[in-house]
Amino acid sequence: MVLPAITGETLIVGYGSVNYDHGRFGIESSGPVAGWPGTDTFNGSSPYMSLDQIIFFAMADWGVMSVTNMDDGDWLDISSISYTTASG
Repeated sequence: MVLPAITGETLIVGYGSVNYDHGRFGIESSGPVAGWPGTDTFNGSSPYMSLDQIIFFAMADWGVMSVTNMDDGDWLDISSISYTTASG
């Protein structure tokens, strides 16, 4: 999944479910992301099912981010992604 291009200082928050059959997923950014090396791995596994949890967040100045399911046979569920751009 490729997220829309980002311009300006933007907070990106991904929401999704977690559960025992969810696995690792990677996020890669083509632009600078505060505190990230450009690629990072997250884990959506949990012993309990929970919906609409924050599964990742980042501050970005520009670029394109892509999300990849890293574990064959495990689920990656993203229900929504919100963008909040600083202004003023």
